[in-house]
Amino acid sequence: MRLPLLVSVLLATLGYTHAADWQVLSDTTVRALHRTHSASETTAVPQIINGAFTAAYPAVARLNILTPNGGILCSGTLVSPSTILTAAHCVADGPLGIDADFFPTPTSGTSYAVVAYAIHPEYRYPVADLAILWLEAPVVGIAPLPLAEWEPRPRTVGTIVGYGLDEVGNLGVEEMGFVRLKRCPRRVRAFEIWPGDLARSLCWSRRPWQQDTCHGDSGGPLLIGEAVAGVTSGGDPNCTGFLSWDTSVVPFLPWITSMLL
Repeated sequence: MRLPLLVSVLLATLGYTHAADWQVLSDTTVRALHRTHSASETTAVPQIINGAFTAAYPAVARLNILTPNGGILCSGTLVSPSTILTAAHCVADGPLGIDADFFPTPTSGTSYAVVAYAIHPEYRYPVADLAILWLEAPVVGIAPLPLAEWEPRPRTVGTIVGYGLDEVGNLGVEEMGFVRLKRCPRRVRAFEIWPGDLARSLCWSRRPWQQDTCHGDSGGPLLIGEAVAGVTSGGDPNCTGFLSWDTSVVPFLPWITSMLL
């Protein structure tokens, strides 16, 4: 789709206020380059540690992101036929192009180019670490996942899904695991987390045999039942399990739903 036409569609669909929030990508895609992505992201941590391979979550996409400094890998969730919810830090450096890979079956995949993205206006890592991606066309044959309508309480067990690096070196393969939520700490000086930074986040820790997120899982979902309750944001840089966190979806529902196409 040509850029002037794309901008016109955004204006007509969302109105001038929301259209101003979208960053339109160039016509070139990254399909010829996305296999060269690096094994880590440029900012935050989130790989499902001790995870299990899965094909049970076809709405969770692998995001191949081309930046001026090279390629990075993130994850994201289809939340409407044409839009993906992911982490703002995955696109905060100004991507040159993004491809979203979906796998409706274990042996088949489809790639969609991202034509525009929007970062939450309050984003300041790790606060409001959310972004919406607009795809070139509605995804066929995959049902979007619903957004959670209430915030899960501490001790709730959720499902984490992502394409990140695992403990044996697998990268770019969908894995899942389970975590038990806990109250987020007010301050973690070692991670430069200050009071208020995690006020709208969902946190957990893990023991050595339990599952956790790590490099490449950023932007992937924390599911409570079938609903997206969190978006993988960050954690211990060495993936030791000391602390991990997601941005909670519920406090940001008005913005998210206003941006869906």
